[in-house]
Amino acid sequence: AQIGDILDVEAWLRVISVRVLIGGWDAFSIGNGHNGYLSYNSASGLWGILPFDMDNSFGNGNFPLFPNADGDVARMMSRPASRRIYYRVLHEYLQGHWSRAGANPWMAALQRDIGLNTGGLLGFISSRAATVQNQIRSSTTTAFRIRTNSGNDITTDDASIRLEGEAPVQVAQIFYSINDGELVPLEPSWTSQVRWRFDFDLVASVNEFQFVGFSTAGEIVSTMSIVVESTAISGDPRVTAWFPSRGPVGGGFEVTFIGTNLVEGMRIFFGAAEASEITLVSEEELRVIAPRAAPPLPGDQVVDIRVVPPEGEEFVLTDAIEYEGDLSDFFLRGDGNGDNVLDISDGLHTLFHLFLGREVNCADAADFNDDGELGLADAIGALDYLYRSGPPPAAPFPLQGIDLTDDGLQCR
Repeated sequence: AQIGDILDVEAWLRVISVRVLIGGWDAFSIGNGHNGYLSYNSASGLWGILPFDMDNSFGNGNFPLFPNADGDVARMMSRPASRRIYYRVLHEYLQGHWSRAGANPWMAALQRDIGLNTGGLLGFISSRAATVQNQIRSSTTTAFRIRTNSGNDITTDDASIRLEGEAPVQVAQIFYSINDGELVPLEPSWTSQVRWRFDFDLVASVNEFQFVGFSTAGEIVSTMSIVVESTAISGDPRVTAWFPSRGPVGGGFEVTFIGTNLVEGMRIFFGAAEASEITLVSEEELRVIAPRAAPPLPGDQVVDIRVVPPEGEEFVLTDAIEYEGDLSDFFLRGDGNGDNVLDISDGLHTLFHLFLGREVNCADAADFNDDGELGLADAIGALDYLYRSGPPPAAPFPLQGIDLTDDGLQCR
């Protein structure tokens, strides 16, 4: 196995970077290739390095950044992703302890406690830091940006797109989101220590990408965005999921639809019954109160949902909702004509039944006051409620449900 395949690469590169910064030419995989032990952590399953004997150090201010005594190490450090980590580690050291400001308190304490003159060490640190900084400067000053189409918005005929970008080595992790969705970690292919590429699946006709770069400490380094429009993905409304998938035949239960490009003015049919209460939450969410099932129901009482947008083609969600219960048991109190809506026609229908012999399919529904009899009081009660703010119908109004009163009235 290659060294980069069995070791914790970043831990290994941190050891290498320290040896490189101090000019430690007599080290594991550097120069003579010893003065270190490989150690295995059984808890993490990773290998690490325990270095020792650093006497041959702090002497060469121009020590090369990339030791090549060990072929495996040279190959690992030539890989863009590994080199990127290496440059980031060097940059973090140069911003921290491997700078005159960062090292001075430690050197001052060392000189105070043991009497060693640390001026020479501080001078070496300053000189070495400047040399290394010049070699990695371009990788730390690279802009966080999209290179594809010079970072301008793009239109594609495909349902996916390859984006290429750049990120300074200070960015330890890139996250992205599409259309304000969840932030997802990006695991791109690195073509150099600062350049990456990745193939993205597009989710809508218009895709707004947001990229966020985080440092090792979890701080935001930079952000960028780009819009990708796809002619291969329709801009028409679409439903990708809905829940729940079952409810009582009397309706009244809420169904949430998840999709794309959802708009106001959409009509929703549960089988032959149209929903009247529809709430657009966002372009991705619609909430609908299911209507009472319209007869005749299929044997398994499972119906399609038909979605009719105000513009564009309608579409069908096959076998979308299972209605539960006996349809004849559910009604809307006061609904004398059985159209699932309480209006003036219901009071008139009851009057026509009483005086002209018109049939009533659900006597329980027409029994406005639930006294177990159909009479003039029911027709007048409906009209009084609608136009004079009279008492509402008896339960189960305002929902559809079953008659909890034991009487002789029934629905057919």
